[in-house]
Amino acid sequence: MKRVLIFISAIIPALIFSSCGTPAPDNTETTAQASASDMQTQLEEMMKEQKFNGVVRVSKNGVVVCEAASVHNNPGGGALSVDDQFAVGSVTKQFTAACVMLLKEENKLSVDDTVDKYYPEYKYGDKITVKNLLTMRSGIRDYVNDPDSEEEFMNRYDADGSEEANRKATRDWIFSKELDFEPDSRYAYSNSNYFMLAEIVEKASGERYRDFLRERILAPLGMNDTGVAEELHDSDRLAPRDDSSGDFSELEIRGAAFGDGGIISTAADMDKWLTSLRENTILSAESFMEMTADYSPESKHYGYGVFVNNNGAVYHGGQVDTYVTMVFTVPSEGYNLSAFSNKNEFGKLETLASKVKALTR
Repeated sequence: MKRVLIFISAIIPALIFSSCGTPAPDNTETTAQASASDMQTQLEEMMKEQKFNGVVRVSKNGVVVCEAASVHNNPGGGALSVDDQFAVGSVTKQFTAACVMLLKEENKLSVDDTVDKYYPEYKYGDKITVKNLLTMRSGIRDYVNDPDSEEEFMNRYDADGSEEANRKATRDWIFSKELDFEPDSRYAYSNSNYFMLAEIVEKASGERYRDFLRERILAPLGMNDTGVAEELHDSDRLAPRDDSSGDFSELEIRGAAFGDGGIISTAADMDKWLTSLRENTILSAESFMEMTADYSPESKHYGYGVFVNNNGAVYHGGQVDTYVTMVFTVPSEGYNLSAFSNKNEFGKLETLASKVKALTR
């Protein structure tokens, strides 16, 4: 049920200096095409060798360099497709942050607003700002990873209950807890921050989070295969989860995966999103700069819903149910990498991403 990837700090340094599929200056177009074809073949062979379950896509300046789906060892049997959908877990957070920034651009909220403006009933609302939530510096306990056990987490929700009832269960849990530290005194990753931000988006916009997301981000970018769990958890194109894990399906509980981890998407759609960030298609250049500033340089280098690096990399990983994801972009290089798996195997995703870096460097 965790919604952050623990291997990110290990994998990203190896990826940061990659230059994906860039041909040497003296290469002819034919040579470049042959090189791309060779990388495609090698990617497919690596995925087969590692029995990797999922999809990998790499693009450079809007051109797909290599893209492949696993054909072996799939939990659901048979081959996956590059067009399959995957739950992206905490990658959702950058979309929620972007929704906040769009509302900020329209003067419908301020990152300096205190949370009591939106939650007057929250006893610590006057001490915490929207910016504290965005930057993971609020001190609010993590409703996903802090419970004493997965059973305690599961028992909080009604599998047959409404979205609002289950969201209220999350809200009640968050509001019942003391802060772990004084707001803005340090960084600590907490899914609670982005659950609350998605609700703030609803309060400030007057729309449901999913509707605002679709109208303002997904539809303009043509991300037609992307949506939230309540819409897509039973999609025929959703890669099958690994039921052998024995875990319950959080995606099937309405409201349990919200603005912190509820998006389902495809490799092609995620590539559109990453490209939009560098092209300022949705967010202004100023908003993107604010979103990708480093607000915790002393620890995890977190912006608004993304990890950042002084070499220009912007990235995040995610986990929900048995799905794991990593998206990585270097806007100045036009470089995007997305990797998805429907089997909860961090090590394989880490190893494969490192090999993809070496292949496309």
